[in-house]
Amino acid sequence: MTTASRKNVPNTENNTEKETKTTTKVTPEKLALAVIAAVDRKFSVTLDTKEQRIAKKVAYAAKEILRKDLLELAGNNFSQKMWDKIFDTIFGETNNLKYSPEMIAQTMAVIYPNIPNKPQAAVQFLIDYCDSLTEHNKKPGKQDDDLSDLEDLLEDEDLIFDFDDELEAELDILADLYED
Repeated sequence: MTTASRKNVPNTENNTEKETKTTTKVTPEKLALAVIAAVDRKFSVTLDTKEQRIAKKVAYAAKEILRKDLLELAGNNFSQKMWDKIFDTIFGETNNLKYSPEMIAQTMAVIYPNIPNKPQAAVQFLIDYCDSLTEHNKKPGKQDDDLSDLEDLLEDEDLIFDFDDELEAELDILADLYED
């Protein structure tokens, strides 16, 4: 065979290209929905899409910012239960919002000067705020460990009896001092 005729013959020994079955009908969105459906079916867990996660974070942040403000302003007249009802009536429940995250973020920007006016910037501000709340709530883990250790010590019956014995001995010494 000559060099010219080799060009027309496929090289099966060093063929690095692999044939894959792909269709142009598959999109990242369809694939994501397939993953969500499979996870739900096999693990009974619902994964949220990116849009749903963003909407929830914006809603949680808006609700929390307003709650803190109302708590400070209303003081003893504030009711968390009432605030939850008001927020849900105006914006919808966090899992089923009446408005887009951009609309909620822009609404918050009208009320609070530290929230940017541009929709995407306002959404990002609220997402960052929600993330900071999540991080803040995770930090007390060390305190929880300390409390757990303290609870373990308090439940240790040997320690309690030792403590009681020592206390009783000290009280006996004090009683002897006062009798003299």
